[in-house]
Amino acid sequence: MEADKSTIPALEHELDKVEAKAATASADGNTEYWTCSVCGKHFADAKGKTEISLKDTVIPKGTVTETPGGSTSGGDSSGGGTSAGSTPGGSASGGAPSTGNTSGGNPSTGNTSGGNPSTGGTSGGNPSTGGTSGGDAQSGTGTGEAAVKVNETFEYKNAQYKVTATANGNYTLTYTKNLKTKAKSATIPNTVVYGGMTFKVTEIAEKAFNQNTRLKIVTIGTNVTSIDANAFNGCKSLKTIKVKSMVLKKVGKNALKGIHKNCKIKVPKAKLKDYKKLFKKKGQKSSVKITK
Repeated sequence: MEADKSTIPALEHELDKVEAKAATASADGNTEYWTCSVCGKHFADAKGKTEISLKDTVIPKGTVTETPGGSTSGGDSSGGGTSAGSTPGGSASGGAPSTGNTSGGNPSTGNTSGGNPSTGGTSGGNPSTGGTSGGDAQSGTGTGEAAVKVNETFEYKNAQYKVTATANGNYTLTYTKNLKTKAKSATIPNTVVYGGMTFKVTEIAEKAFNQNTRLKIVTIGTNVTSIDANAFNGCKSLKTIKVKSMVLKKVGKNALKGIHKNCKIKVPKAKLKDYKKLFKKKGQKSSVKITK
């Protein structure tokens, strides 16, 4: 049998900066870091040289962060803006300050994040970075009011996405359309940073790559659970589909209709048996192979 000589070009990091966020009395914060939308890894620098884990970025809740002018994050203040050793007159994050821009507590004025603000601001999370009420602004989770809305669409790096919600109230993204229709390769990323939040990309929408006739290679990210009907319809040059996801549950009708007759769908070794069943008769020619 002739050896498979097809290759997949190495993918470079595409880094998105996640801004630093101060910890409050009731919520963790984080240091600034960068996330690669291709591989999903996290880095301490903008050049992607120092890989880190998310836990390395966490600033535990209640941690005091000194800032110029005596303002602090964490603790409990009810007037005068002092918190956990901050200087008098400084603004505070956490507790119940009565004035000033605050985060946490029950302020009566000022732009606020958390608690029960009476004027301005957003309840919960971090409104400047798209946070959510009672959730984690950096992972796109939460159940209250958010800076992004379900079914909101936006464009990011040659693709269009739609914000979706899971049954438990978390937010995810659907890859709705490839905007670079003449490209020879495309990647559905693991995550996308939008509005200061990091979202998992879990779905490829119906006709997302419809009639992308020059497309030859597609890489499907680790968080994709669903490939909808006609997703790759008419991609007649598509010869390599690399599936990195271990959580794929659905492949819609005619999702692969019209792809190249010699296309190879490369899947994780542990999922080969399951994915052979999942991709069976999805519009592709019988000569299309599913391999590990």
